[in-house]
Amino acid sequence: MSNDDYIEHYTLFYDQKVKFLSQNPIHTNCVDCDKDKIFEENDNKLLLSCGDDKDKDCSVQFIVNLPKYIHKDYEIESFKEELKSGFDGLGYNFDILHKYDLLKNDLKDYNDHKENILNKIDEIRKKYNEVNLKHKSDKINKYFDNRVELLNESNRTLHQIKNNDINDINDDTKKTLREKYVGIIIQLNSENQEVKEFINEINPYIMMSEPSVEIVDEDYINKLKPNKDKRKAKNTFYQSDCEKLMCSEEIDIHDRKEFYEWAKKNHPDKNITDDPEEMKKITALFQDVKNCHEDKEWCPHKKKKKKDSKDKSKDKSKEKDKDKSKEKDKDKSKEKDKSKDKKDTKSDDVLDLPDEIPVKKKDVKPKKKSLTINDFKTNMKVEWVHFGKKMTGIIGEINYKKKKKIEVAWDNGEIKEVDIDKLKIIK
Repeated sequence: MSNDDYIEHYTLFYDQKVKFLSQNPIHTNCVDCDKDKIFEENDNKLLLSCGDDKDKDCSVQFIVNLPKYIHKDYEIESFKEELKSGFDGLGYNFDILHKYDLLKNDLKDYNDHKENILNKIDEIRKKYNEVNLKHKSDKINKYFDNRVELLNESNRTLHQIKNNDINDINDDTKKTLREKYVGIIIQLNSENQEVKEFINEINPYIMMSEPSVEIVDEDYINKLKPNKDKRKAKNTFYQSDCEKLMCSEEIDIHDRKEFYEWAKKNHPDKNITDDPEEMKKITALFQDVKNCHEDKEWCPHKKKKKKDSKDKSKDKSKEKDKDKSKEKDKDKSKEKDKSKDKKDTKSDDVLDLPDEIPVKKKDVKPKKKSLTINDFKTNMKVEWVHFGKKMTGIIGEINYKKKKKIEVAWDNGEIKEVDIDKLKIIK
């Protein structure tokens, strides 16, 4: 299979796994399969199964064989260590042992072991050269061919510049030749830097086995579709059960709009609790209401009318109770007013209070007029506070475009701009 098939099935495996982890009923099982999907993954392969090995239609769907990578230097070093340790792991020289007839096994076994390791090292080096050198050599050859052309062009241009007296070259032509020569030299240097960086970029990892895909069930695409029948099977409510649920006092949903209003307030994400059992109940209730809503099994509007009439009768009784309580409150307030009037008459008999109590008026200080740039003139003396110290100076040149700051000659000889709000004119 091509690399595109590998990427496609690799993506499909993890896409199915994410959907499965969402615990949505339509993604937990394959179509027409009872058991949950199985996802196996290790360093070598990814396996997707519909969960039942006994049933051919619900067993393994496909297997993705992952590519195997090795690190060139680490792998070669491990093989060299294996060569040093020898066939039996003791590190003896088998040629000498064979010479003195001290070998337990035939010398051929030891030589085969040695050749096998050397062949593996050669295979790693060949693949390394294919990955890092073969495609680089093509680019390097193109670079050198182009470099030769650029060098020849630069030499011809330089020759024309040096022999301008012979060819009667004017100043404009000489200038263009120099610009051309400089451009060629810049291009040569930049290409040289690029090739150096390209050569130094060496990937030490080698792919020893390419990826592949094994299709076990040819109908796996249809099997992995959302299992809508599973959702309907999980919704075991009959119409009467949905009515009981949707017409209950807690829920009371009669149409799509009321469901969305209820869902916003009662979604499990908005009612998180530390108690796991309570959280399960909230989630289960929300799912049951959602299932009824998806099947369009809401509380009938007839029941809503009955409920509304009951609510109206309750409201009327409440209003009557409120009216009675208001009348009682009025009677009490009248009695209180009468008692207050009696007390007031007594107090007036004892004390002769004046009709109006004189109120002292506070002296309101006039607000100081804030200074503007038009209030200042050149050589006018001013003072201001700078970091807690009282400073004095003389107004310099006035720039009427700057309305908030003005140039002042300080006593220390410096000329700086000061905020107009801080200044005070000295007369």
